[in-house]
Amino acid sequence: MAVRKPTALLIAAATFAAASVLGLTGAATAAQADRSQAPVKPACPYGHLCIWANGNAYDYHACGYFPLPNLAGNGTWVNNQTPGTVARFYSRAGRELWNTGPAYSSGTADWTLVGYVRPC
Repeated sequence: MAVRKPTALLIAAATFAAASVLGLTGAATAAQADRSQAPVKPACPYGHLCIWANGNAYDYHACGYFPLPNLAGNGTWVNNQTPGTVARFYSRAGRELWNTGPAYSSGTADWTLVGYVRPC
């Protein structure tokens, strides 16, 4: 027996409504994925160098030469120190790899080779 057109439309509408409530439509799924993958970058206080890597935050506000734990992969940094202050990043062997440039600056980095940081 063939389904009549009005009945077919009601079934389709009910199926779409149920899928929307359950979050099974393509639009709802895409919107949820966009929200869950949005990067979260907390504020970095003035006078600080902040690093986010491996799901952890590191905050430096004193001058010195500090060891970093074994970080891997990409992360972000913010140099929110006094204007003109440059933070430097060193290998585990102590060789300078790169620097942030004068504050204020921010960016991303591959932390895999970085072993030490000198905020000022």
